[in-house]
Amino acid sequence: MAVILIRRADFGVEKKYPSELKERFIVRMPEGMRDQIAEEAAANHRSMNSEIIARLQGSLVTDEPTRTAKDTGSEEEALLAAFRKLPSEKRSALLRLLK
Repeated sequence: MAVILIRRADFGVEKKYPSELKERFIVRMPEGMRDQIAEEAAANHRSMNSEIIARLQGSLVTDEPTRTAKDTGSEEEALLAAFRKLPSEKRSALLRLLK
């Protein structure tokens, strides 16, 4: 049995999928962040891309200004760093405890 492969380009059509038309932006992430995003995406039943987009959109609609390292003290920075290293279920539990 012969298999014939036909490419879209063979017909002079260079149709692109919608995802191929979207803008792309490469981001360098701190070590461990990719795994955190993957965990959160799985917990929310989304792709990693959808998780990142949802979080970016959420941060852009908030009225609170983005804090910078200059706005935080070393103790607060240490707490934030430790919090970010926690697995998602421990972060959620800690946030519930603090409410």
